[in-house]
Amino acid sequence: MVQVACEAGVDKATVSRALKGDPRISLATRQRVWEAVKRLGYEPDAVAKGLSSSKSGMVAVVFRSLSPEWTGSFLSGVERVLAKGRMDFMVRSTGGLPGARESLLKTLLARRIDGLVWLDAETRQLPALPAVTVGFRLEGAMSVLIDHEEGAKKLSSLAKEEPIRYRPGPDALFRPIGERFGSPEEDKTRRLGWVLCDGAVPGPEERAILACGQVPSCNPTDLPLLLWPAFETGVISARLLLNSIKRQEGLPEVVLVPPRLEIRETAEGREGNCLTF
Repeated sequence: MVQVACEAGVDKATVSRALKGDPRISLATRQRVWEAVKRLGYEPDAVAKGLSSSKSGMVAVVFRSLSPEWTGSFLSGVERVLAKGRMDFMVRSTGGLPGARESLLKTLLARRIDGLVWLDAETRQLPALPAVTVGFRLEGAMSVLIDHEEGAKKLSSLAKEEPIRYRPGPDALFRPIGERFGSPEEDKTRRLGWVLCDGAVPGPEERAILACGQVPSCNPTDLPLLLWPAFETGVISARLLLNSIKRQEGLPEVVLVPPRLEIRETAEGREGNCLTF
């Protein structure tokens, strides 16, 4: 900073304030400082900046598992927001193991992270720092949840007066929605109506709605899709966390994100168009 100060014709304190974006430093002076930085070939060191400001500029996004198909879309939403806020993030997973959770939290705290986005619903406690939980509530953290009520309304609107039955698989995304409807096994004689296949394979004669974490690359029968809003949830989670780190007041404790329902139109002249609700 001494060399930059000499090059820019200012003192060391002005360089520090200019690089931090302090509003007390004029735009002309800030530009002069940054031009000096570029001429000298320097780049701001995020670690050193963290040591001097008590903030690391780093947050952690922690999943139970990295295998769900929606993981990439969720992280894209997180990245879009944090990049604008000049924050970096690391991605970790707990594997669903209690010992791994505790060990991971100790490691993250040692890295002096500024906040957490946490997606392991079996966690019972998080450290006292800005945190957003996704998919579940936890005391002391803000939460981003799927709006199951709105999702059920969208399905009922699609089905009109016809019944909807629910078939979940091991990685079901919408159990709270599906459990509002009956199971296909409850009445095996009924063939009419719709079946919400949540991580399960539709039967050959079923009118199915597929629950997905993202739009499948191949949907040959153009089935209606109930989509987990991964990108939108990532954006909202990161925005809440960033505002919490900035100590913004009046932040909501819970934000509900509605799932998307995509339907292929089959009316004459409009076949192949996709409607999103």
